Amino acid sequence: MIETEAVDENVIISRFTGFITRAMAEARFEQFRAKLGFIREPRWIIDQSRMEGFEPAVLITGKRWFALFRRRGGSEIVLVVDVPGAKMAAAALAFSEKINIRVVPTLDKI
Repeated sequence: MIETEAVDENVIISRFTGFITRAMAEARFEQFRAKLGFIREPRWIIDQSRMEGFEPAVLITGKRWFALFRRRGGSEIVLVVDVPGAKMAAAALAFSEKINIRVVPTLDKI
C-alpha cells in the first residue's frame, strides 16, 4: 500500500507498506500529485520502514514521482528505510533528478 499526506504547509509524507508493485505506484500517482498541489519548494519524506520489497518495474513509475517533485521545486528527500536495495534504488532516482537525499533508519531520526 502507498499513502501520501500533507504533514505541514510544505511537507508531504509517502508511506510504503508491504510489497510495492508498479501498478500500485501508478494507481497512487494522482494522490501524490494532488498532495503536492501548489506547494512551493516542497519537502518530501518517503517512509519505507514497513515496506517488505518491491518489483523492479516500480522504478519506472518512481521516476515519474521524482520528476514531478523536482518540477514542483523540490530539492531534498528524507528517506526512512533500512533495506539496502530500496536505498540504492531511491538514491539512483534522486541522482537522476538532481535531488539531494538523506537516509535515516527511523522517522524519529529526522
